[in-house]
Amino acid sequence: MITAVIVAGSVAKRLNMGSIAALLVVGMALGPHSPRPLLTTHVEELQTFGEIGVILLLFLVGLDTQPKKLSSMRSLIFGLGTAQYALTSIMIAALLIAVYLVQWRSALIVALGLAMSSDAVALSSLEEHADNVSSRGRVVTAVVIYQSFITVPVLALIPLLASGSAGGAPVPTALKALEICAAIASVYLFAR
Repeated sequence: MITAVIVAGSVAKRLNMGSIAALLVVGMALGPHSPRPLLTTHVEELQTFGEIGVILLLFLVGLDTQPKKLSSMRSLIFGLGTAQYALTSIMIAALLIAVYLVQWRSALIVALGLAMSSDAVALSSLEEHADNVSSRGRVVTAVVIYQSFITVPVLALIPLLASGSAGGAPVPTALKALEICAAIASVYLFAR
């Protein structure tokens, strides 16, 4: 597996592609869902290996992020980040409703998940191209930081949306709604 990753990484570098594309190709070629899977007996160990890699990447990003930099990017994080996430969620939900004729709650749940970006892909791509300090790098970083902040309120909102779409499911209490509002408010207060 390591040999395949090294070979795919060097081929991707020569083709001016990112290493993420090479890793995805190796995963599709060798993974358990490929036509001829090679790595079916050690899936759990490989998954743990991958999770450790993502944790180390996010730890490295956390070390590079300075509180002063976050404070200076506050308007970019909550302005552009909010706009990007809200517009992307609305567009995906509208597409699901128009094309697949699903209920708005179900479409919104799917849209909230699909509108999230992968920190690992975005930040490693910026790091690869040494594009962290440019204006484009600041924008990408701001959107990724906003999505990290909004993850908990979105996860708290999903059960409320899901219970409203089920026929006999209990209606969430006002206390649950207040908890979600408190979580959202704490995210915004933290940024100030």
